[in-house]
Amino acid sequence: KFVQSLIQRSLHITSCSNGKITVGHRFAIIANHYFPLSKALGIPLNLTSVFLITILMSIKTMAGNFFPTDYKEFPFKEGDLLASQKPDKKYSINKVLRVDEICLGAGESISIQGKEFTAPEKDCLLIVSMSYGENEFNDLAELKIAAESGTWTIKVDHIPNRAPGAALGQKLIGSSPVTEEELGGYKRWKSLFNQGKAGVF
Repeated sequence: KFVQSLIQRSLHITSCSNGKITVGHRFAIIANHYFPLSKALGIPLNLTSVFLITILMSIKTMAGNFFPTDYKEFPFKEGDLLASQKPDKKYSINKVLRVDEICLGAGESISIQGKEFTAPEKDCLLIVSMSYGENEFNDLAELKIAAESGTWTIKVDHIPNRAPGAALGQKLIGSSPVTEEELGGYKRWKSLFNQGKAGVF
């Protein structure tokens, strides 16, 4: 990731005229400063630049740009207990059951909120499966006591969502191992999803 982010920050300069730094020159600078391969391997600096550009091209073929960046990141992990507050000011406990990375090939489709989206290139996104509790707590202190004791009411046992939707309005308050009993709804959805008969929110 470090290499990728470093390379991406360097790609915006492409001109080779009027004294501007070219992509090749920029890679040479990076290679000399961060990756002393030319010295370690006895490779001329310009060949080191070509080597790094090849790495970049490999990275770009592994993941595309069809899905937004926030579809590929999620700040919580499986088993995390999250708190959210509803318009009535009461709080609920929600639990992260599974975080699946789903990759689509070029031409493959996924249903999001009832609409089909076809990827023009290979790309991946995260699908976050969560259970959602009743709005039954008056404040976070009361909610944390319930989370620690494992006593809260589950309203919906499984909802598959995109990462930004799943993270919206959520606050981490603890964690608890995911049990097989909790995965019943997830497994039913995943079976249908793999058959192309179910989508995500």
